[in-house]
Amino acid sequence: AEIAGEPVKNCMVIEDATNGIKAAHAAGIFCAAFKSPHTHLQDYTLANLVVEDFKKLELDILKPLFE
Repeated sequence: AEIAGEPVKNCMVIEDATNGIKAAHAAGIFCAAFKSPHTHLQDYTLANLVVEDFKKLELDILKPLFE
């Protein structure tokens, strides 16, 4: 968020690994966890949203989550 010059509330992390999800959570950034057949034994519990298809990350779907 700092590098992008944006407030945290305007940012989103898309992550498929436990440590990345933990980092996003610790930073207070909205995190969408991407669960795929290639990611095994990952903990998605701290993610704000878990998706298995990137189409679920379209703005019209996500916008209500930020309001």
